[in-house]
Amino acid sequence: MLYTDDPEFGGVAQWNTIFSSRWPNTVMRLVRPKPAAPALVKEREAVGVRHHWLDYDTGKEFGRTLEDRSDAEAIFRQDRPDLVVSRIAARCRTWRPRQAALDLGSPT
Repeated sequence: MLYTDDPEFGGVAQWNTIFSSRWPNTVMRLVRPKPAAPALVKEREAVGVRHHWLDYDTGKEFGRTLEDRSDAEAIFRQDRPDLVVSRIAARCRTWRPRQAALDLGSPT
């Protein structure tokens, strides 16, 4: 599972699409804010990537991404990923989703 706060413009968005689309014979899941670039969503879905949408704007609610791990925890409980990769646009936001994954037994 790839977990990102990227609003889907710029280099991180391109990396997320390349990374999540290049895993043959796996079920890749991408957790992210609602998309600003529908073409990238379609490209990923065409190769089998499943999306989980965060229900808030990570740019406008920066503090929530720093302090609240409930979204990540709920998604990890539901899907039980084998591995969680955090690709976060702002590096300081990686701690909460990574800690939630580790607490639930998924390596990061």
